[in-house]
Amino acid sequence: MFISGASYALTVAAVLFILAAFRAEGDSIRFLPTTPTGWWAAAFLVVGLVLSYSPWAVLTPAVGAGPALALAAIISYRDRSVLAATALVAGPAQLAVFDLTFFISMFTPHP
Repeated sequence: MFISGASYALTVAAVLFILAAFRAEGDSIRFLPTTPTGWWAAAFLVVGLVLSYSPWAVLTPAVGAGPALALAAIISYRDRSVLAATALVAGPAQLAVFDLTFFISMFTPHP
């Protein structure tokens, strides 16, 4: 539970940091994406979150293009939206938590 809560806190902190960087540049921030690439990144984010909590969780790596699309939307197309920033951060954070919990359980002795 502590690892999951910490990962959520770090994900929120990273998104807020990205949004603060947008504001420092003087850009206006929207909640919804403003470019097609941003919409695709948000769609991959939603599909990845739905798949990760479903019986088809093994297909979650298939939506690994979400962070790459979000990065392209933010850098190339100057998409300044909350969903694009979340799509950039949430996928790798979820993978890091999975790896961390897997390795902790692998090297922790169980009775």
